[in-house]
Amino acid sequence: MSKLTGAYHIPNLGLQAPSITSGTDAAVVQRTWGLFQQEPALRKYAYGPNFTYREYAKTRNTLTAAFMQYSLLIGGTLLALCSPLRYLVRKFIFQPGEGPSREDSAKDYIEYRGVATPDVQPPSGSQAVCRAWYSGSMYLRK
Repeated sequence: MSKLTGAYHIPNLGLQAPSITSGTDAAVVQRTWGLFQQEPALRKYAYGPNFTYREYAKTRNTLTAAFMQYSLLIGGTLLALCSPLRYLVRKFIFQPGEGPSREDSAKDYIEYRGVATPDVQPPSGSQAVCRAWYSGSMYLRK
């Protein structure tokens, strides 16, 4: 049912939906994992050979999760196949080097929560839970 609705229940995090940033964030995390695996000096920080990373966004209910899933699916397809739509979107989004002003982004806030399950045999049943947050502009340096 989760594949159909996009709603996933994750212990310690609750109901989750597809995230618009999951692809870009996953690429960074997987690259870091690969570097840790290859570099002998960093191997002690490696996440383990069976490491996986999945990113979701908090959602209120299954309906909003389904809306997010199908919006990303249909919107991504339309952007890929419809050049007039890409042209229109470019008119309304920030171009490289632009962005919100310092005042507009002063109240920005981001929060990440994560759950990790150790990859050990026999399974321990334990988990690590993390919460990281930041208040301020995601792009401007202070």
